[in-house]
Amino acid sequence: MPTRSSTRKSTTKAAPKTAAAPKKTAPKAAAKPTGSVTAAAKAATAKAPAKKAAPTKPATAKTAKVVPAPVTKLEPVVAGPALRKKELLDTVALKTGMKRAEVKKVVEATLTMMGLALQDSRDLNLQPFGTVKINRERKLPAGKVVAARIRQARDLPQNGMDADDTPPAAAPETKTAAE
Repeated sequence: MPTRSSTRKSTTKAAPKTAAAPKKTAPKAAAKPTGSVTAAAKAATAKAPAKKAAPTKPATAKTAKVVPAPVTKLEPVVAGPALRKKELLDTVALKTGMKRAEVKKVVEATLTMMGLALQDSRDLNLQPFGTVKINRERKLPAGKVVAARIRQARDLPQNGMDADDTPPAAAPETKTAAE
């Protein structure tokens, strides 16, 4: 049979705990000062009157305001025909007014440098083309597979020219000595 303790339990109920800030109490003085006590010392050791905490309501789904986000339907992108090197060379030659043989040297060197950067697992930041970030790589016996993300800062004009660009003037026809 359990024995009874000689201490009495308090019959007063404690206030329920809330999420309110804890009460601040003034520090208790260790010993009473001797001699004259100034008003500032009395004010420092006096207890501040206890403030009642305002009752707080728990946040519920009804009280919290939820702003719905607009839902945008993702549609699959249908890729157009691939841009081949021949078409790229012709387009750049037309846009710049340079000869196709000169454009070919520049484009080949550019593509080689981009390929070397990807081979070294380097990200590319080539505006207005975009930023290419490598996500993961996988080495295979025949080469390497690179999964990358390309991000463009803004939409480019459909014709490939900026608003301040003008189409190149047609190169004047020059007669050769053979004609």
